[in-house]
Amino acid sequence: MLGNWSISEVVYKEILNLLPKGKTILELGSGEGTRELAKHYEIFSVEQNERYVGKNNKKENYIYGPLKNGWYNISKDDLPNHYDLLLIDGPIGKNRQNIIPNLSLFNLTDTIIIVDDVNRSGDMLVAKEISNKTGRKFKIISCTEKKSAVFQ
Repeated sequence: MLGNWSISEVVYKEILNLLPKGKTILELGSGEGTRELAKHYEIFSVEQNERYVGKNNKKENYIYGPLKNGWYNISKDDLPNHYDLLLIDGPIGKNRQNIIPNLSLFNLTDTIIIVDDVNRSGDMLVAKEISNKTGRKFKIISCTEKKSAVFQ
């Protein structure tokens, strides 16, 4: 079921609208949204919890990154060379802000970016920092109180 901890139905539909089927998504965090998106896309998931690796998608498409100092213990070499959409929905809680000093790991210029949960101040800070670093603007999409930032 989408929503709650997962991406919302609104975000799911936005992805289907923006990204042609068969394209590649890199997501930080995985869950029910992974299962739904994997029906249409090649999904690579960075996951901090080993018991969720392979749960919602092909096991070989998971990148296990246990948290170290509040951020995934991964390098650029662990990530796919190309992806069409970056979905930032992890790590859980306040740790998500730790992406800011690690933004160089990701392609932020030639990809669609979605930052989930920007209704929380720390996640909005992530969206604003990506905007400042890239000069790209974002729009907010919402479903009740849950909001996401979308960079096209």
